[in-house]
Amino acid sequence: MLNPNPRTKRYKFWIYNSSKNNSLMVGLANPSEYYFELQNENSDENTTNEDFINGAKLTFLKFGTIII
Repeated sequence: MLNPNPRTKRYKFWIYNSSKNNSLMVGLANPSEYYFELQNENSDENTTNEDFINGAKLTFLKFGTIII
């Protein structure tokens, strides 16, 4: 379940490597996908996204995969 209740929201985002001179990033031409979860104990079904994010806490962050 992506968003199991009104107090929890889960997202994913991509990070593109823009550092051409960083030797640790060699071979990572494709973006990396990460997942994170926010929880706001004071939110309900009528809470706007902005209000949800302003009152939320980060409860999960994880590297997912490299996008091919």
